[in-house]
Amino acid sequence: MSSMIKLQPEELFFLGEIMQAEYIDYSYIEAMGDIQARFAVIKKEAIASLGEKGLVKESISGRLRVRPLAEELCGPIFFGPKETVAVVFRNGKRQEAYTKFFHFKEEDITCVTMENGILKIEKTDLKEIEDYANTLFDTAASNPSEISKMNFHDVTDIIKIKSGVVRVGAKSKTWCISDGVLFGGDCDDDPVVVRVEQAKTDAVRLLKGE
Repeated sequence: MSSMIKLQPEELFFLGEIMQAEYIDYSYIEAMGDIQARFAVIKKEAIASLGEKGLVKESISGRLRVRPLAEELCGPIFFGPKETVAVVFRNGKRQEAYTKFFHFKEEDITCVTMENGILKIEKTDLKEIEDYANTLFDTAASNPSEISKMNFHDVTDIIKIKSGVVRVGAKSKTWCISDGVLFGGDCDDDPVVVRVEQAKTDAVRLLKGE
């Protein structure tokens, strides 16, 4: 059985309702848009779609039961206390954005990638998270001049990583790549040149929730 599913944000939201989720990241709710005007219709359509995908099943009594694959993949999303996220903007003014979430529940880790309004949900592990983190700065020069100054108009890439524990707090880091040089900071508060290897170390630690 595949360990990956693709859902609309609305499907994830109503799956969480069925599973009696303890929490759900606001980014998934925001991705739904305004559903209040057609709430009942959208809910019915989402649940029907979940059934077609084999993720929920209605019993004779009319009760919805969640299938094992949905429990396995979405358990960390709805019940995992730890979450990390990477938001990556590529190609300068074109602002191509990529967002990847990691949800942790004990030893289980679920990765959610937001692509064109679709949520790709799959199992992952710490090694895959580390491998991903190590690709985030591939467009930066490995040995930049430490006296380089950042020109905001030359920024091609922005990498933001946040690591948090639900109801406790979060920490984050931001990096910018300008004219091939990697800078640490928020792109307008005296950013300084950062070595790629150091950035990779920090990114791995944050994305693994350490």
